[in-house]
Amino acid sequence: WTLSEIAVDPTNPSKAVFSGLCNPASECYYAAYPASSAVSLDEDGKLTATLSSSQALRNGSFASETNLTVAYAEGAENDLQFQNVCGLLAITVKNEDIASISLSASEKKGGSLCGTAVIVMDEDSLPEVESVVSGSGEVELKGDFENGQTYYMTVFPGEYSDMTLTYTDVNGRSASYTSDDPLVVQRNSVTFVAGMAVEGEKFLTEGEIYGYVKDADG
Repeated sequence: WTLSEIAVDPTNPSKAVFSGLCNPASECYYAAYPASSAVSLDEDGKLTATLSSSQALRNGSFASETNLTVAYAEGAENDLQFQNVCGLLAITVKNEDIASISLSASEKKGGSLCGTAVIVMDEDSLPEVESVVSGSGEVELKGDFENGQTYYMTVFPGEYSDMTLTYTDVNGRSASYTSDDPLVVQRNSVTFVAGMAVEGEKFLTEGEIYGYVKDADG
């Protein structure tokens, strides 16, 4: 595949046209975003791609190049429709001077929150994670957090347990909270995790873990 041109219609920025030469022509076409996430594609149409465990943040959304998407089409005349591989975890910050937030959890069927995974297309041409080749049970958001804003982590779908959420402030102190509630992440869906204010005295130089109950109303 040799790319010669990319065109985006300013009146419909959700669609782009890629022009180029594919020699020889293929019966099936695959694409991945971000492009740097794609590792390999085997002859059975299994795509290996990577979701980073360290993610930048963006107020009210997720940062660019953090949401892994895959497209598939049969024949050169069909459009490539990008579909989300991951689900989103939402966290509302209610503190000043937060430098990072990390979340760790175990997936019950042996998967992981992020890492390198084998992705296949199901019977509806939607992507699903078949297996995780090299995974991480922790994902971290870093950046300039704003009090009152909601931020999103992108993670692989699955049913997770033993969740620990850790807030670290600009002084290097941290406060960790754990929950026994199951954390179910579905593809193309948002799961609210937490919206809580960390009491100042619970920020410690040496970690101590507290229990908390998820409260969608904060």
